[in-house]
Amino acid sequence: MPVKHFNMGNAFGVVTKAEPSKKKEGKEDTGAFTVEVQMRCRSEVYGNVTVFARVFNERAKAFLDFHKKHPDALIKLNGYFSQYRSEKGTLYNQLRFFDWEEREGQVPRCGFVLTGELTRILDSADGKEKEFYLHLERPRGKEGDEVNEEDFILFLHPKDAKKIKDAEPPQGATVTLEGYLCQMGDYNMIADQREGDVKAYIKTVKIHG
Repeated sequence: MPVKHFNMGNAFGVVTKAEPSKKKEGKEDTGAFTVEVQMRCRSEVYGNVTVFARVFNERAKAFLDFHKKHPDALIKLNGYFSQYRSEKGTLYNQLRFFDWEEREGQVPRCGFVLTGELTRILDSADGKEKEFYLHLERPRGKEGDEVNEEDFILFLHPKDAKKIKDAEPPQGATVTLEGYLCQMGDYNMIADQREGDVKAYIKTVKIHG
């Protein structure tokens, strides 16, 4: 029986911004009420991470009410992980969430679990990291008769490469990749933060079948 493609993302942190989105000029108005959220997930473990997230319609209104009552609470967002490129080609990570709860005492972070088809593995431009290209096809719609296609680029840092060195998944394999958004650079004591870009780094790889 084929393994179903899967997408889960969550984030622990403090919300620093929660505002209804404004309709962009030239974009079609879908009628959906959307709240755009920024969450501070900074920690010594994962670096200076800011999570950009969205919530829609009735849940969006409920979240605004929750945030007004608990503006400084450390909370957990549950939803789907996604990526998109800007007009300049920059790759951004995003969370589309549908549930939330207070979770004091947790290390701020943003993680993902993705199951899909591994289409290729490439060396990064500087040759220091591996890039995993993952394609997901998940049912959507009330009857589940439509397909939602998603594509991701996830990174494997050299220090984690040894975890899968002897079992690097082949192209076309169905895999589950788990990981976190983080900075992998050295800690800068003057700036009091890690260095390097925030990327979606793989921590574990499971090959199905």
